Formats: sequence, structure tokens, C-alpha cells
Amino acid sequence: MTESVYRIYAELEWKFGSGESAIMALAQVEQHVVASSNIKDVKDYCNSNNIDWITTMDLLAEAYNRRYLVNMEAIAQMLAWSRSRIKLELTPPAGDPEDTIVSIDRAGDFKKWMNR
Repeated sequence: MTESVYRIYAELEWKFGSGESAIMALAQVEQHVVASSNIKDVKDYCNSNNIDWITTMDLLAEAYNRRYLVNMEAIAQMLAWSRSRIKLELTPPAGDPEDTIVSIDRAGDFKKWMNR
């Protein structure tokens, strides 16, 4: 981690505790998204520092709707698929290969996520 992350963490820890402070410092420096059930603590700080945040329930709902949460490191290969879709080859492989096709509607957001 960078010195910036440690500095922000130290500034936040007295107010938010170690878990929220760590993720908010890392998200602020590296432009990640904060996922937390502790909305009371993270919402105002994230909003005032332009940090994207979601609740744990948002994350679970997204996983349920998409049927997969994919770690970037699990993507072995991305293939251009028909009609501007993206086919993901995962390691370990998905149960049904058709489940890992990124829809036309989500392909743009997916590419932005990959380029972070």
C-alpha cells in the first residue's frame, strides 16, 4: 500500500474504526468502490470524497441478479461475442459457459470496470 493510503487510514481510524477506515482509505486513493453494511459511518465520508459506495445488500442483490460475482483475477480470457457481447472464460470454469456472457446492456460498464 502507498503512503497516501496509510496517511488517510490514520486520519480516519479514530473516527470510524479499522475496517471502515482501511477500505475507505484504499478506495479513495485507488478509485475503488466501498461495500459496507455500516451505512451510517461510510455514506457521508464517501459522498463528500467522491468515493462510490454500495451496501452489502446491494452487492448480494447484484450477484443474485447476475448469478455471478467475478474477481478480476478469475478472468482467464475475454472474447468478443456476437452482437457486441463479451464472453468470459473463468478460472475455475463456470458451471454453464452461457452464464458468463456479458449482455449488450452491461458490456460498456463491464469494460470500464476492467480498465480500473
